[in-house]
Amino acid sequence: MSSLFTGARLEHYWRQQLWLVQCVEEEATNKVEKLRKYGRRVGLLFQVDDGILDVTLSSEDLGGTACKDLESDNHTFQSNGP
Repeated sequence: MSSLFTGARLEHYWRQQLWLVQCVEEEATNKVEKLRKYGRRVGLLFQVDDGILDVTLSSEDLGGTACKDLESDNHTFQSNGP
């Protein structure tokens, strides 16, 4: 009888461990996806900001050629519109 009790307790323990691992993996997956979304959004903001600076600042202020995207027919948010 005690072997059944011990076996049941061990089974319960391992189920708890498995549940904890699954929770951690799910949370990690959610965090990774959130970081991916964050990275894409920051990248998009950078591109929009870079494009705005490209058409609003002089070449001297930019430290490079102004309106380079428009001249090279590079399709950006600014050249295509919203």
